[in-house]
Amino acid sequence: MSFLDFNDELQTIEILEKENKKLNNKIFKLSSELERLSIDNKIKDEFISNIYHEIRTPLNIILSAVQLYESKISDENFISEDNSYKYLKTIKNSCYHMLKIANNIIDTNKLESGYFGLKIKNYNIVSIIEDVTLLTREYAKAKGIEVIFDTEDEEIILACDIDKIERIIMNLLSNAIKFTHEGGIIKVTIYKEKDSIVVSVKDSGVGIDKEKQKFLFNRYYKAHDKNKIIAKGSGIGLSLVKLLVEQHSGKIKVDSEEGKGTEFKIYFPNANLEEKTNYNIIREDKIREELQVELSDIM
Repeated sequence: MSFLDFNDELQTIEILEKENKKLNNKIFKLSSELERLSIDNKIKDEFISNIYHEIRTPLNIILSAVQLYESKISDENFISEDNSYKYLKTIKNSCYHMLKIANNIIDTNKLESGYFGLKIKNYNIVSIIEDVTLLTREYAKAKGIEVIFDTEDEEIILACDIDKIERIIMNLLSNAIKFTHEGGIIKVTIYKEKDSIVVSVKDSGVGIDKEKQKFLFNRYYKAHDKNKIIAKGSGIGLSLVKLLVEQHSGKIKVDSEEGKGTEFKIYFPNANLEEKTNYNIIREDKIREELQVELSDIM
């Protein structure tokens, strides 16, 4: 073999090695993509299963309550005011639970599709969050959980959508109550930090595994609790919260340790509109109604 032939063969080998390297890279990327799709499909399958059970449970409760009520309707001793109220409350709460599931699915789809606009006005965000927190305290108390509200300022004006801010806080408080044992504490704090308005919701609950925290705001994802707390949920709530926060140009972070509790921190940009601030907004009845929906799976 001549030197030229040997050189040509070396060049051919180099070309083949480069092509082989490219193919290996493509195979690796395809394998990674397949793995990602497999994980996504698994999460979606779990989501569908969760939704099925979430809907079936309140439907069964409604049906059982109605059937029992019908079977006893001729019994004058059974159809007392107390019994009537108890069974109607059960039916109503189960309906709220189903409404919550439907709202979360529809609103998340709207947000991801860009069809969920904000109605921005100037509000005292301290007042908004305090009102929601204090009304939630009633539900937490029934679970033996203390809720504390704390602020450095009585008034912080923020350009925001009041409905969405209330929904964000309700969802975080609902999660905190859900994963906090009797005798636990939930603390809601609001303060200024540099150019941000920070809202913290911190609980003394079961905490979240470090590995699971990175998936917490993913749609469909639902962390399983090692402590076996029975907590209902579709896996949409926190992804919806994240989308609503981001619509306000904010960001949300989680800090948690198993057995020691969880803290969610929201950072809103400290901005407001050049317009009159909306003061003295009476929304107690509306908040109470929305809390019944939001907390329907833990009441």
